[in-house]
Amino acid sequence: MARTRRNDAVRPRHPSIRRSEGFKEQNIVVRILAEGKATEPDYFNECIRGLIPGNVRCHVESGGGEYSTLVGMAKREEHRFPNAEIWIVADTENRLSAEYVPLEQWARGGEHRHLAVSNTMFEIWVLLHAETKPNTSSAAAGRLRELMKREYGSRCRYDGTHKHLRGVVFTAEDVRRAIGRARQRRASFGGGNDKTVPGETWCTTVDLLVESITGDI
Repeated sequence: MARTRRNDAVRPRHPSIRRSEGFKEQNIVVRILAEGKATEPDYFNECIRGLIPGNVRCHVESGGGEYSTLVGMAKREEHRFPNAEIWIVADTENRLSAEYVPLEQWARGGEHRHLAVSNTMFEIWVLLHAETKPNTSSAAAGRLRELMKREYGSRCRYDGTHKHLRGVVFTAEDVRRAIGRARQRRASFGGGNDKTVPGETWCTTVDLLVESITGDI
């Protein structure tokens, strides 16, 4: 007779960790609160949706651009989904370092809380799927607009007004490359802790979130 998982058994923290033989596969709930209204939701809902395992229930909501709003939304999600992994996806843009404090305080408040922050913009993470070494002298949004037009043409409407990635699909190899490049960039500055905001420009920790929901791709 197959064993079922005991209530006091330790739950694996990563979807790529296999359950012990005889244990039933359980759904992993991931709630993502994104600062952006278009690019971030499109990335998770369309660009990498096919790479997320079926047992990972991933939902993305837009917070409208304010850190305080994101933290408030995250706290509400914790009450609604007490066993979920909660991620805040944010940008530094032109904010002062003191403004990051509420995000970092929230992230340190529990093991289910995580940050995925890009310095300066989420577009940096998307660019890393195609670029080996980012040019820090260029604006990320402008570079991404050029990349989307060159690679996807009319299938993707990413411009100064509409920052959508609909119609863009990244492969497992694309994502693996982006993860490696993000890690290498942070390592060059001695960074990598998922509880802090990257201190250098053209750095991101979105790779930590993407790896956690795609598993061993």
